[in-house]
Amino acid sequence: MLPVQFCIVVVPFSVYLVLLGWLHLRKHPFVTTAGRDIAILAVAVSGLMIVGPMELFFPENAVSRFGPFVWLMLLAFYGLLVSLVSMITRPGLVLYNLSEDQIRPLLSDVLVALDKPHWSGENVRLPELGIHFQIEAHPWLRCVQLVSTGRKQNLAGWRTLELGLQKSVNSMPTQSSLFGPVFLVTAVLLNIAGVIWMCQQPSEVIAAWQEILRM
Repeated sequence: MLPVQFCIVVVPFSVYLVLLGWLHLRKHPFVTTAGRDIAILAVAVSGLMIVGPMELFFPENAVSRFGPFVWLMLLAFYGLLVSLVSMITRPGLVLYNLSEDQIRPLLSDVLVALDKPHWSGENVRLPELGIHFQIEAHPWLRCVQLVSTGRKQNLAGWRTLELGLQKSVNSMPTQSSLFGPVFLVTAVLLNIAGVIWMCQQPSEVIAAWQEILRM
């Protein structure tokens, strides 16, 4: 792998690591939807897509007409695909910086205020909101997912649950995770390694950029 390719892969991924580090250093949990979580992850691996499939299947014939703007079209197409996947993915919520022991008391208070929840182990059904989900905890990441189960899901009900959880977690203190500094340090080290590698081979970097942009 060339230093330019390494940096293309590392930069969006390191931004993702910084975001994870910030979430794990917060004093309160963070709530987002499954669709947004997938979109952010797709941005994190966009560098791999650029040096991988996009470069491999690059439309060489279009360069003579559009020049380097072909990359903008490819990135726009990738963005549209990510948007499509985010919209058609099954509804769900992701809670960061939250332990498995904290999710049940939090959910109990929120669900009782919104509906009449029916609990069955890790499964919860909210008849009035029209949603049914399963709790999936990832202790090593201090992350909890509410994964929808069943085909009949009310998107408005999921939005109501999201707003209720956001309001509750803002007043819920939690301890910062040790993963926060690890993610931040890893991001910094990856970027430093990329900058050093590029500075050691300036001529190769210029040639690689010209090759990527088809100049």
